Amino acid sequence: MSRLEKRDSAVATEEKPSSTALQHSDNSITPKASEVSKTSKANHRILFAVTAESGVSFLERQLSYLQEQGYEVFVMSDGAPSSQTLEGATHVKLTIEREISLSKDIVSLWNAIQFIRRIKPDIVNAGTPKAGLLVSIAAWLCRVPVRIYTCHGLRFETLKGWKRTLMVTTERLSAACAHKVIAVSPSLKDVLHRDRICALEKVEVLHNGSCKGVKAEPFILTDERQKQSEALRQSLGIAQDTPVIGFIGRLTKDKGVDILVEAFHLVKKVIPHAVLLLVGEKEQGDPISANTVETIENDDSIIHVGFQRELGVFYAAIDCLVLPSYREGFANVLIEAAVAGKPTIATRATGMMDSVIDGITGLLIEPGDTHELAERMIWLIKHPEECVRLGVNGHIRALRDFDPEDVVEAHAYFYHSLHKQRVSRGKGTAHHNEQASYTNSSREEGFH
Repeated sequence: MSRLEKRDSAVATEEKPSSTALQHSDNSITPKASEVSKTSKANHRILFAVTAESGVSFLERQLSYLQEQGYEVFVMSDGAPSSQTLEGATHVKLTIEREISLSKDIVSLWNAIQFIRRIKPDIVNAGTPKAGLLVSIAAWLCRVPVRIYTCHGLRFETLKGWKRTLMVTTERLSAACAHKVIAVSPSLKDVLHRDRICALEKVEVLHNGSCKGVKAEPFILTDERQKQSEALRQSLGIAQDTPVIGFIGRLTKDKGVDILVEAFHLVKKVIPHAVLLLVGEKEQGDPISANTVETIENDDSIIHVGFQRELGVFYAAIDCLVLPSYREGFANVLIEAAVAGKPTIATRATGMMDSVIDGITGLLIEPGDTHELAERMIWLIKHPEECVRLGVNGHIRALRDFDPEDVVEAHAYFYHSLHKQRVSRGKGTAHHNEQASYTNSSREEGFH
């Protein structure tokens, strides 16, 4: 029986969660279906700001959906995104220096202020570190009615000394300029509160986390994709019955690539024919060790294919996905693997523990624990029936909890609700009543 047939058989016999069990996180807020229509024909201007053009991808589908609801949408970034990425929104170029440069940062801040004064947006949502800071300050100085800071992750978690102090300070300033902070995962919300970035009641997790959800079509395991994965294995010199451990993402120290390579060599002592498939590019900003680079280049059982745009076939070709990161905002790659029906191994780190339910959709380890990671990889390889169970549960949860349309609707309703609260507050209306339209519940029911 092929891997696809095993997965389909398990799905067919799995008792799927009932409608009452299809619920969401205790830490999240989700609009009721009857409330979503309230966002229609809002006739407001909303400005999104991200540092680089690549960050505009965080807004996928959100830009077009808001326009459908009557919003006039602007996107500010350094670099010009494609028209497809912009989804009809108006782009504004704001030159932003990636590293600290006081003179250039002041110029960027002034330019942001000038643009905000010109278009007079009703809502500003700024995210990613540099744009999040500069545009949040500009929106505060211009007294924009609704100011939101979206936190996609916290770099200071893996920094020390003055760099950590500086990053903590900038995060606190970004949050202080906003009326609300969106955290892309429940664990990120907890860290924002724990490290005193902002008050807990100021932070919201929309839907079940993630900034845009995960599309199913590019990753779901189909007959055609299964055939493509078999051809891919053959082209890489991997036998169909060889266990393949996959990593997809940037090859950086923060992603745990150093300990992954070290743990894989412990796996090989037990399972000599195992293969590690690395998909992604190395980065100079957070480089892996020279020893790890040398090992990747010289070990025939480690295959590095670099950056790949179409990832569906790579998910199909692996037996499990491993992401031993020390920090994330929300680990979308783990949800993508789950859509493909693949079990995952991740760390109990910020943004990671939200993507995997330990023992139900995957396995969790302590960050930096090489031996525990090796043990979990060996266990999955030796227990293929558990791989199927974890993969099926992950597949169900991914489709249920991270549908892009649900995430986008939650964002749209959040903007509408917050704007209404801010306007009504000036009229003496109690804004807390809006929260009655949000629902909370557990996300672990319905699995085996």
